[in-house]
Amino acid sequence: MNKPNPFTSKFTQPLPASRSELNSQLASADRRFTIAAGMLDDETSVQEKSASTERGNGLFDESKLSDELSESYRHWCVEHRYVPGQTLLAPVSSLKVTAFNPRHFYNEAKLTELSQSILENGQQQAIHVVPDYLNPDTYFVADGGSRMRALQKARIRDALITVVDLEIGIQSYKLGYELNSQRASQTPFDNAVVWSRMLDGGQFPTQANLAEALRIDAEKVSQTLALRRLPDGLLQEMVAAPERFGTRMAYEIVRYYDKTSKDDDATLKLIRRVIDGELRVRDVQAIVNHAGENRADGRKVRQSAVQRFRFKDHAGQSLGELKTYGENRIDLKLVNLPQDTRDRLERAIREVLQPFSGKPGTAKE
Repeated sequence: MNKPNPFTSKFTQPLPASRSELNSQLASADRRFTIAAGMLDDETSVQEKSASTERGNGLFDESKLSDELSESYRHWCVEHRYVPGQTLLAPVSSLKVTAFNPRHFYNEAKLTELSQSILENGQQQAIHVVPDYLNPDTYFVADGGSRMRALQKARIRDALITVVDLEIGIQSYKLGYELNSQRASQTPFDNAVVWSRMLDGGQFPTQANLAEALRIDAEKVSQTLALRRLPDGLLQEMVAAPERFGTRMAYEIVRYYDKTSKDDDATLKLIRRVIDGELRVRDVQAIVNHAGENRADGRKVRQSAVQRFRFKDHAGQSLGELKTYGENRIDLKLVNLPQDTRDRLERAIREVLQPFSGKPGTAKE
């Protein structure tokens, strides 16, 4: 029973000649994936769909297998008397990742939270896997990398799996990429690592081919790949706060890193200011535009305001603004304030600056 499948094909494939051809193949793969995963009946719970091998043998009918299934997957189903869509138990140790997994970074805190949930409530969603036809009883994870890692972290021996029909390679990457994008779990940091790997491996000959295949802007591909210029430590800081770092913001961080001659400490400070919510994209762009710039005589270029806070009264009349510049300058100009407000503000400012209120040349530290 555990013999190599004669219909095994290579796990990589040449790049389709055109976007329409590739998309057509992806659509076909998506249909096979849907059929094999039993997603047409997504109201059924994992518990209701779970079945033992004995039950599977009783339900299996080769004549009912869809004509759209690939030959290798059909052969596997017949050999194992597997009903597509059935949920089975498999050792977590039999699951393995592939070079075509769209995710590279996983948030440790979220994995810990997920593993705790599984310990308390059980595994609620099956992991979609593809048989490794060359190595019996092992599987490539097609969708569910976080669940697999959470099970490993929780030291749970067996995983609920659904075996699907998908070719490991560009098709499996694209399908996983689109599923993750729909869940908003795909990050530019994952893309930077995996796209670089696929370009280096020749799965996509050029950045233009990759952009066309994924139906995204070529400039976005270029900006995303630029993230590989950052050290892993800085990338991990941003990975921990993906909601703060879209492709554009992350790219501006790369620009700052380059313009400061790869200053890790300065870049880390900038990243943490973004995480704290101090800076938006345009604020970081302003910092980047003036990073490391000096005039020929050695004097600093006049800085533009990094942040502006404008104030108005209840009638909408302007009261002035607060402006900050880089790391060491702040300007505050206010007019038409009510007397009591002006007095309270003056007292607050004088209190904060009291340690520096000595005579010129004798300011206290």
